[in-house]
Amino acid sequence: MMIRRREQWLIVSLTLVAFALRMSDLDARSLWLDDGFTLLRLDAAWSDVLTNAIVRQGVNTTDLHPPLYFLALKAWRELSGDSVFVLRLFSAFWATLIVPLTYILGRRLFASAGVGALAAGLAMLCPAYQWYAAEIRMYTLIAGLGAISSYLTYRVVRAAKSHFLWLAAWLSVTAASAFTHFSLISLAPVQAAFLIVFALSRVRQSSGVQISRRARLGIGLAAVALGALLIVGAPTIARATQLAENALRAPRGQSVPPLEFLHNILGATVFGMNAGDPTGGWLIAFAGLLVLLGVCLPLSRRESMARLLLAVTICAPIIFWLGLSNLIENYPSFRYVIFIVPAIHVAIAHAVRAALSPGGIAIARRLSAWRVWQQALGSSSLIAVVGSTTFGLGMTFVRSPTWQDDWRGMAHYLRQQWQPGDAIVININTPEALLPLYLRDLPAPILTVNEWAAYPVEEVRRTITERYKRVWYANTGGDNSYQNPEAQAILRPYLLRSRIAFPARTTIIELLEYDLHPRVVEVLPATASVVDSVPTDRTVIAGYEVEPGNPYHPQANFRLALYWRRGTTDDPAKHSVAVRLAAHGRIWLDWTLPARLAHHPESWHAGTFYRMSYIVPVPPGLPPQSYTLELQVRSGDKNELVQAFSAALPRRDLDCCIRVARQADAEANPYWRARDVTLVRKEHPTLLRPGEPLPVALTWQAMRDDLVPWETRLMLKGLFGGEVAGVQRIVGSPDFPATAWPAGELMRDQYVLDVLRSTQPGWYCLQLERWRGGRRVDATFLGLVRVEDYPRALAAVQAQHPTTGARVGELSLLGYSVNAPLERGRTYDFITHWRVEQVPTRDGVLFLHMFGPDGRLVSQDDNPPIVDGTVRSTLTYRPGEHINQVHRLALPADAPAGEYRLLAGVYDREGGLRWPAQQDGRPARDDLILLGVIKLN
Repeated sequence: MMIRRREQWLIVSLTLVAFALRMSDLDARSLWLDDGFTLLRLDAAWSDVLTNAIVRQGVNTTDLHPPLYFLALKAWRELSGDSVFVLRLFSAFWATLIVPLTYILGRRLFASAGVGALAAGLAMLCPAYQWYAAEIRMYTLIAGLGAISSYLTYRVVRAAKSHFLWLAAWLSVTAASAFTHFSLISLAPVQAAFLIVFALSRVRQSSGVQISRRARLGIGLAAVALGALLIVGAPTIARATQLAENALRAPRGQSVPPLEFLHNILGATVFGMNAGDPTGGWLIAFAGLLVLLGVCLPLSRRESMARLLLAVTICAPIIFWLGLSNLIENYPSFRYVIFIVPAIHVAIAHAVRAALSPGGIAIARRLSAWRVWQQALGSSSLIAVVGSTTFGLGMTFVRSPTWQDDWRGMAHYLRQQWQPGDAIVININTPEALLPLYLRDLPAPILTVNEWAAYPVEEVRRTITERYKRVWYANTGGDNSYQNPEAQAILRPYLLRSRIAFPARTTIIELLEYDLHPRVVEVLPATASVVDSVPTDRTVIAGYEVEPGNPYHPQANFRLALYWRRGTTDDPAKHSVAVRLAAHGRIWLDWTLPARLAHHPESWHAGTFYRMSYIVPVPPGLPPQSYTLELQVRSGDKNELVQAFSAALPRRDLDCCIRVARQADAEANPYWRARDVTLVRKEHPTLLRPGEPLPVALTWQAMRDDLVPWETRLMLKGLFGGEVAGVQRIVGSPDFPATAWPAGELMRDQYVLDVLRSTQPGWYCLQLERWRGGRRVDATFLGLVRVEDYPRALAAVQAQHPTTGARVGELSLLGYSVNAPLERGRTYDFITHWRVEQVPTRDGVLFLHMFGPDGRLVSQDDNPPIVDGTVRSTLTYRPGEHINQVHRLALPADAPAGEYRLLAGVYDREGGLRWPAQQDGRPARDDLILLGVIKLN
């Protein structure tokens, strides 16, 4: 087979594109369960890899998979390194090599460059190859071996000479395949039968068969290689024999429906592992029809043997696994027969080529009118196959909930939450090699549940209580399947603080936090700062402590310990805490974290204090100045304010725990270098709405001690000029000017640009300039900012209780709705419905008040318009838009019977002046609109 130069360039191009695709997302997914087993095999001694021995959490066992792949990968790791990227590169290499192998297979079987090219293109786009390229498993290797084995089988039959040389090569590849994955055993017998029927019969018909010296050398080398594999693979052969005997002696399988298995194979081939057929199965059925046509459609007598080889290559493994499903419990999945995918691609390519060929279909050769329909059928088939495969390839990059087993995310969370005295416990199904790989230098010990099995429960519980303060239990499978009973018995008495689920491909992955020593005290310790709060029956903060942070957190941080005083009338499960550092009218830190009080010790009751510790990330380079620590406690779906207080932050707390003078990664990659300073980092939002402020944070590093101060000027400009917002002031803060900056330390410098509400949507440039003595010193471009208009709200929800003729300023009030019939002692969501009649000229607050039978205010809710949780100014609305404002009103438990009036209106956010209101064409009293009267029995 001579491959022309044009074909060579084509296959090289397809291979390079395939390589780029495989590399584009190679390290995006976290390692998963099976990858962890591979790492265990790689960490074992060479002798253990050869004998399939594996140690899982201290227990000696035998792996089911043959050793050849692990031997090759272990050698690869010795030569290239042991990073996750390098290990995956081995799979990506074979996922790329499968493209030219598929081309050669299709080109050889049908003597057609078109079949080879289309088959190679489908292999390049194949989502299954893309998926398994990012796994440290053998599946791309066995796909490549399947293509090579099929190619060699055909060469043995069709070779004009050197039959024995090709036969020796087939024997070597077949033996290597069998010692790579047991599934390839299903292909070897049918290929051998194929060779016996065709190749050996041809040899008998030949007179005076002579074996060349080169063929004899090849046969000898193949025999030596086969003998070596049989010797070193003796444990594998013994294990396979034992499994086969057990399956025959005591069948435990369940028959798998053939159509279901075929749907699984074709679906994975066309759409991959992260997508389904968007047509409800029609495209998968069409792909199956193309495979059938590719095997059955003859174009010449020469192709009969090629089509027969395709048929046995595709069908035999499927029949083998369908039969085996009656004997073993392991459900046959696509990856067990991935080695037939090259043959499937060749069959599809042959079918499409037959449809596109002028004489490809017999009836088209006789009736010219059919040729048009034939060409249309071929073109639509090509578009359907390539389009669906491209869709499946694109879906492999989509982060769906089952896109990965996110052990990397779990390790990242553990690093963030680590504190001295922590321990990590894993069950038997948690891959013990993955967490240490991602945790790296985290000093928390990793314990296995298997270590506890030989000891009494009370002894184990006493030991871990003495040694550790907190236990993180990494559970795979869930309570109802794989969670160890030993772990349940030991950890059940401890306080379960939190339960976090992570994305999982198979069952579930979760992290359970057990507090072994929850701290509930009767009196605040002397080290705590006391919070002077008004007596309340709500759960609030009674004291706090600032402590050094977690050195293993990826971001600078400090630890905030809060002493919660239990209330008597609320459930603190939905509490959150907003932490702020303020100085000179600027907010230097603003962070909100969940209070995590849903699970608490039974001893925490009214009058006691429960100590909880939180990690608060901080930006590096906070100036060493006086700060005010502000804490707010909020609760519920509407973020209701429960408690707010502020206190001066002692300098010792700033120096010991909060201020970060240096950060290595920031210094190593500065954003911009000037002559006397370096701009280490710049922070600003890239998307704004008209009227929203644009905060900009600059982190500087002085290059010398005698720094000359300058004025910083920040400008937001259009792409073609024209400033729309700007600010200019002396760099630094009043308490710590630039002249006091030590050389080498990081200093944070914050600004706010006021973007006008009249700013037009579009892209703008953020520019930085430094000025001294009225002259510009230097400048740099900070980035692009997009101003995006608010989406138009053109339709209002139908009001349950409509109102007519009500006008407040530029707004019409259409009525109100309520989520349930009113009962005492409950809180309800009322919705007021508004329509904008004219462009508002003031920034307003929408309010709803409920007055009782005695005319007194019972409940109220005042807020600016809130859309999707974001506050929006009335100045940003345009005529024709609607506002559906949610108000939460509480009806007291002791509310008397009678009529309750609902009154609504609008007042200025600044100043509180009510907007003029009219109802039924007359001025409304006190500018209040009467929405309705509710009777309470």
